[in-house]
Amino acid sequence: MSIIFNRFYPIYSLHPTGFKTLNLLNLLSEKNVIFFAKNKDDVRVINEEVSSFQNYFCHVYQEDLGTRITNKKGHLVIVTNQEELEKAKEILSSLDFLTLKVGLEVRLQDLIQLFHNANFERRLIVESPGEFAVRGGIIDVFPQGHKKPIRIELRGNVISSIRYFDEDTQRSVAKKEEVQLFGIKGTSKREDFIELVVELEGNSPFLVEHNFNYLGNVDLLKEEIRSLKERGFNVYFFAHGKDKKEFFESLLGCEVVDGLIYNGFIFRDEKLAVFTESELRGIRHRKWIKREKAKERIEDYTSLEVGDLLVHLDYGIGRFIGLERINVEGVRYDTIKIEYRDGVVNVPVNNLYKVEKFVAEEGQEVEISALASPHWKIKRAKAIVETYKFAKELLTIHSLRKKKRGFVFKPYPEWEFKLYASFPYEETEGQIRVMEEIFGDMESDRIMDRLVAGEVGFGKTEIALRSAFRAVVNDFQVIILVPTTLLALQHYTNFVKRLRNFPVKVAMLSRLTHDKERSLIHEGLASGEVDIVIGTHALLRSNIEFKNPGLLIIDEEHRFGVEDKELIRKKFPLIDTLRLTATPIPRTLHMSLGKVYDLSILDTPPPGREAVETYVGIFDEELIKHAIDFELSRGGKVFFVNNRIRGLLEIVNFLEEMFPGIRIGYAHGRMQRTQLEDIYISFYLGSFDILVSTPIIEAGVDFPEANTIIVNNAHTFGLADLHQLRGRVGRGIKKGYAYFLTPKEISQEAKKRLSIIEKYSELGSGFKIAMKDLEVRGAGEILGKRQHGFVRTLGLEMFYRLLEEAILELEGEKLYEVDVKIKTDAYIPLDYIEDENTRLSFYKKLADARTVEDIDELKFELEDRFGPIPKEVEELFYFQMVKIFASKNGRIKSVTITPAELILEINGNFKRLKRGINFDLLSTLA
Repeated sequence: MSIIFNRFYPIYSLHPTGFKTLNLLNLLSEKNVIFFAKNKDDVRVINEEVSSFQNYFCHVYQEDLGTRITNKKGHLVIVTNQEELEKAKEILSSLDFLTLKVGLEVRLQDLIQLFHNANFERRLIVESPGEFAVRGGIIDVFPQGHKKPIRIELRGNVISSIRYFDEDTQRSVAKKEEVQLFGIKGTSKREDFIELVVELEGNSPFLVEHNFNYLGNVDLLKEEIRSLKERGFNVYFFAHGKDKKEFFESLLGCEVVDGLIYNGFIFRDEKLAVFTESELRGIRHRKWIKREKAKERIEDYTSLEVGDLLVHLDYGIGRFIGLERINVEGVRYDTIKIEYRDGVVNVPVNNLYKVEKFVAEEGQEVEISALASPHWKIKRAKAIVETYKFAKELLTIHSLRKKKRGFVFKPYPEWEFKLYASFPYEETEGQIRVMEEIFGDMESDRIMDRLVAGEVGFGKTEIALRSAFRAVVNDFQVIILVPTTLLALQHYTNFVKRLRNFPVKVAMLSRLTHDKERSLIHEGLASGEVDIVIGTHALLRSNIEFKNPGLLIIDEEHRFGVEDKELIRKKFPLIDTLRLTATPIPRTLHMSLGKVYDLSILDTPPPGREAVETYVGIFDEELIKHAIDFELSRGGKVFFVNNRIRGLLEIVNFLEEMFPGIRIGYAHGRMQRTQLEDIYISFYLGSFDILVSTPIIEAGVDFPEANTIIVNNAHTFGLADLHQLRGRVGRGIKKGYAYFLTPKEISQEAKKRLSIIEKYSELGSGFKIAMKDLEVRGAGEILGKRQHGFVRTLGLEMFYRLLEEAILELEGEKLYEVDVKIKTDAYIPLDYIEDENTRLSFYKKLADARTVEDIDELKFELEDRFGPIPKEVEELFYFQMVKIFASKNGRIKSVTITPAELILEINGNFKRLKRGINFDLLSTLA
């Protein structure tokens, strides 16, 4: 960063953080720097600014500083008192570094001991800094100073491979020949590569001016830059993120540097000016929090526990009682044991394609099947026929979206970036990724039908705004459908505010729209004068004419029936559709996973957002009083939710006695719709402090001042409902609190729901909770208001497996049933994958593999995570390859695999082939 300053300048406490950071970066290119900060408010800002630059690292002093230092230079250590300063000097001056390289001889036990000594925590799976795991000759470790964890593979006592891997997928992402893990205390002292900088207090003898926020006014900043450059200033603009440099250089006419600086400055003595994207956009300063580690890894939603219900296509519904390795005629393989009413079946793991977890409808009584009864086979046959019919129905309904429509929404970068610059926050990684997916759809000539599932407050409205703007600058109209008047009002206010500097006409149609204004809006839509219309069900009226509609956005889409949503799409069959939902209901979720829609998951919380603190416990008056007292004392508002209308007034009286003089309102679903919305609007505008209501408040409206919710009789609510209710609070800068209260005695099923909502309280868990909801209460309606009995028969997972197969068959990919037996050891050894759930997960993935690519992908994952594949596992892969190719034939009835050959049954005759044949031969053999 020496291009910014010609020399180092003393740092004073009142200087802008950008001035401090750029000065410190000058020194870091050659040394490690200890910065003694006097202005403690700037410490976290400088930490984040320095860390944003490649090859530079910043650490706020902690006792484990040594293990956070990963190389000899480029590290800034911030201390705030003399004791920290002395300790930091001692650590930095005596550091040696643990360096590992491919080919180095090292004992596994020595590495394990080293990580223990450095206070690393041994785990089954590495997900967070400070953890390590060991599997055979593979050791995973996540050092503090690294952005990704590291996988070290040993062959004997020699390092054969070093790889960075993704902590979410557990898959390797990059190879390394050498890596420095962290610092370890050495014996020699050396201070030649340490620079000490002490911040001076007060004003500096030279003037460094703070910039102000431009609040998205690009033209004002351009004029300031032009004026400074005319006066001989060197001007730099800092923007952090990919693909920004070229755009901002052409937009602003100055040099752009990739780096995160929040507070720029003008240094007149040096004729130097630094501006930042944060200032241009008026990004509000973050509220920094300690990011909590997830309490527990979110497991695969189909993972099994002993006692779970399973459905086997041949035998029916039974109960899972564990994995068991058996030996039949000297051949060993693993089985899953399923208990039925009149016996137990051991299902070989290579036949798991016939087994799925049984997910019942909420309240459905599940009957365990009897092996001796023909009842299941009759039910199954009917269900398969109905599933096939349903597949045809789905393909018919959604066939249009695969057709080309002949027009695309082209990008208009300068206009769009001006809009983005007025967004007063930083885009999250999730928002950027989802926008790329949406714009990819819009720029293609295929009709878009995309569902965006994202937490409340995670930025779906901004995504809708940018998508709408893209359509408008391409001369198309946008229809935004919302379920309530208040939500329409909130969206309308936001869209008008953000688009005020653009020639875009926004209108709202709801019951708040006066008759005269409504008539003008109808005329404007017909003539094309109105570009974006936001409204409730009023938009569905057939008498509304549009000149050129190109995009339909449906917010809280699960609150509209299929018939409602299809009205506009039938009227305009070529229109792109963008659906937004906070927590996908099971019907929407699985239609997405079934590729009826394209699915985007918005799972990145905004900077500074905290998880809602969740408490599950018994109804307690003192707890309620404390919770409400705390919220009111910080100027907030409270939701109090009861499951039934009966008892609402009783709760109002209870609260009025507890808090005399506090303004309390109440609402429920039997009120007139207009009355109900008036209550919402009154609460939104501050007419009362506590709103007592039934669960109707779970609709996706924003009450930023309400940050505590108390739910009475929480055991009577579904999992998705509880999560939606929790999502009503904690949406602004204040921390949210959710109290789920129950009587002393509740059912085991209710306890399970409440434990899940408490366990999955971290930000971004809504999609995962919706998945868990499928396990707990089932799929609900699959399409519109129709209930399909065959889904209840098969269970959700088996239904979707058969539905997918039916769709493939209707599209011309017929697969035939082949009985494949294996007469050689085929299983995953315990010393290869120790954890039973992980073994079972891989067995299921292998049984579900349908292509050679699936097999290769799974092989790569196994070898990457667990090391060289044992012979017994190779036999499993061979089995699945035989099954894949034989199932394409239609004439092969069975295949027996022995160590030396394949025995095929074809039209009643047996054919023997040596192993090693080309697999393609199996699909064509007659």
